[in-house]
Amino acid sequence: MNPDDVQTVRQPRQIDRLMEQLFAERGQLTLVVGDGVLQKVANVLEVDTERGVLVIDAFDGKDALLIEDARDLHVKTLINGIQTWFLVPGVERLHDRGDHYYHLPTPSVLYRLQRRGAFRARPAAGSISQAHVPAPDGGGMLRGTVHDISVTGVCFRFPREDQGMFSMGAVHEQAHVSCDCGLNFHVRLEVTNIRTEGEKSILVGMRFLDLSTAAERSVERAVQAMQREMIALR
Repeated sequence: MNPDDVQTVRQPRQIDRLMEQLFAERGQLTLVVGDGVLQKVANVLEVDTERGVLVIDAFDGKDALLIEDARDLHVKTLINGIQTWFLVPGVERLHDRGDHYYHLPTPSVLYRLQRRGAFRARPAAGSISQAHVPAPDGGGMLRGTVHDISVTGVCFRFPREDQGMFSMGAVHEQAHVSCDCGLNFHVRLEVTNIRTEGEKSILVGMRFLDLSTAAERSVERAVQAMQREMIALR
């Protein structure tokens, strides 16, 4: 891994926001003991930024003993589709009315891969794709094309004159994505990146929000097909 690809996050407020986003995404953590001798996946049940803890599933049996006795646990996850990892000194097992769970300290430092964890594919040359995104002022639809797509989000190409219609963090309801590669679905989208492409176009990166199971499967199939095509062309 190229060190230049890794972002180090030390700002407590930024870390808290990322932990809250992880919980909002109903995310999971993978706890890694040693050099990967044991890896266990746990659901994030709660984020308490005031107390500085994450509440996660507890384990049973021998795996639980290994996790609970471990020090300097390596924790990895995906937040907004981006690979993220951090170290914690250990976990604390707690009991409440017969339920068992762990308190995991909120990290003081975490690391994020600058590129998305999910494979991003581009429609083949000659493919016909369309993006219909509602304008924030309610003035109809903004029309563009699909630049690339993954199971976590999509990058659209729009005319340069539409640049003022997009802002970081804005949510666009009921956008429509279609492509002759097998995509045809509606979805809520959050703007995560805006950049120019030459003099006539802009590229707008967007994260999927509440993507339906059927749409997620169609995206997975389309991305896999594009990936196979890209490999075949090498």
